[in-house]
Amino acid sequence: LNTQSRASAGSYVSKARGDLHAARDGAEQGIALNERLGYRKMVWRCRVHLAEVLVELGRYDEAKAVLPPTSERTELQDIVYDATAQVRTRLARGEIAEAVEIAAEIRSRADDFGVHREPAAAAVEAFVAAGDLAAAEELVERVRGHPADAGWAFLDDMEGRLLLARGEADRAAPHFVAAVEATRREGYRLVELRARVLLAEATGLGGDRDEAAERLGAAVAEAAELDARLIV
Repeated sequence: LNTQSRASAGSYVSKARGDLHAARDGAEQGIALNERLGYRKMVWRCRVHLAEVLVELGRYDEAKAVLPPTSERTELQDIVYDATAQVRTRLARGEIAEAVEIAAEIRSRADDFGVHREPAAAAVEAFVAAGDLAAAEELVERVRGHPADAGWAFLDDMEGRLLLARGEADRAAPHFVAAVEATRREGYRLVELRARVLLAEATGLGGDRDEAAERLGAAVAEAAELDARLIV
């Protein structure tokens, strides 16, 4: 790999592992190197990734500033790359209606995503935040209809969120348990921590408040160690 590719790839790996500051450094380095070489597409992708990292760090205004507008997409597949950042940046800033606009675009093009389930999970999160459970359910059904060898944790996340929003905490909890186990096994630490927070919520709503408090406290403490402010 060349220098700019190593910086970009390293940033993705660092984010997955929860090393957000290394991920930020790698993304910024990738932007600088690709700008110098005139690789506009890679600059775009690095900016999208940097926005995701900044959101996780709780730097919501900075994320919005660096995130390319959707008008800068140049290919049909670009939504696969930027949808998660577009939704999560808006949700973090409390821009629910704007997040739902992106989520609706994801839902309308769900078949284009195939095995790419993370953007769909972000869309379900937006629909649930807006109280549009019918839209969330439709998207979950469409994603479920696309078999995949990977990404099961995101499907469990979606199904769990939907059940939790319906008040079915006992049915939601096993989905979050499965998501935690899968992401822990694969080393996706931030996704694991989000699932653990949701599991704590489901546990509390299911009636075991002591266990819920213990689960939540442990997840928040780990997130704080990573400076993962979005989770904290």
